Order: sequence, then structure tokens, then C-alpha cells
Amino acid sequence: MQTIPEKTLKTLLLTAIPNGVQTLAVTTATRLTIPSNTTYALIDVEAATSSDYVRFWCDGTLPTATDGVKRGDGTAFDLLGPAAIAKFRVIGISSGATLQIQYFK
Repeated sequence: MQTIPEKTLKTLLLTAIPNGVQTLAVTTATRLTIPSNTTYALIDVEAATSSDYVRFWCDGTLPTATDGVKRGDGTAFDLLGPAAIAKFRVIGISSGATLQIQYFK
């Protein structure tokens, strides 16, 4: 059985900080409104219909209706590290996509 070193375990202990809800515009890529000291974000996609989804990139590139990682209703993903969170850009495809975000430090 493999054990996790104590130093590594301590870095995994996170504290939840104010959460966020971000309704996405259909035609404009946007960045997150990030609380200070955020090191991790857990993001859940909520969509009104099965045809609503989001596209995103984590390197600062602006996603479009046809380019970017695609996620639909009920999918969750996470961002680890201040740089990835700061460079995250997302766009809603159709009008019913919302992100529920829990931030951690």
C-alpha cells in the first residue's frame, strides 16, 4: 500500500472561500471573478437544456462556439493553481449555461 507523504498531504488540505455563480454570455468569452488567494476551483456546469453547454481554455486563449473544451449540464471539472485559474476563459453556447463555482485557498 502506498502512503502519501505528510508534506504532500498538508498541501491537499484546502479551505473553502466565497463561492460564485457565473451566468455566461452567449457570444463573449469571459474570465472568472476570482477571490484573492484562490488556489483551486471546483466548477459545475448547469444548463437549461441538453443543447446548452460551455467551451473553455485554460491557457488564456479565447474559446469560441467551435473551439475549446466542451462541457454540458451536470459535468464538473477543476482548476488547480493560481495561473490556471487566472488564465481560464469560458463561453456559453446558447443561452442557458451557468457555472456554479466553489473556490478554495
